[in-house]
Amino acid sequence: MNNDVMIWEDVQTQVNAIQEVMKHVMKNNTHYGTIKGCGDKPTLLKPGAEKIMMTFKLACDPQVEDLSTPDAPLTS
Repeated sequence: MNNDVMIWEDVQTQVNAIQEVMKHVMKNNTHYGTIKGCGDKPTLLKPGAEKIMMTFKLACDPQVEDLSTPDAPLTS
């Protein structure tokens, strides 16, 4: 079996960990919630994503790429 592929038990363990974090740590409208105009289904918000990243000891290193061109400069 390929070592890069998780077996279903490992996936289930991670799902259970996320559910426990959601139950005991995350708060509605802080870590997850609905977005006005996007329906009733809750979505993960940035603070919630940060909690999940902390749970699994993940780090984020975003790469910023300037896509502006001389005829369409990046504006702020």
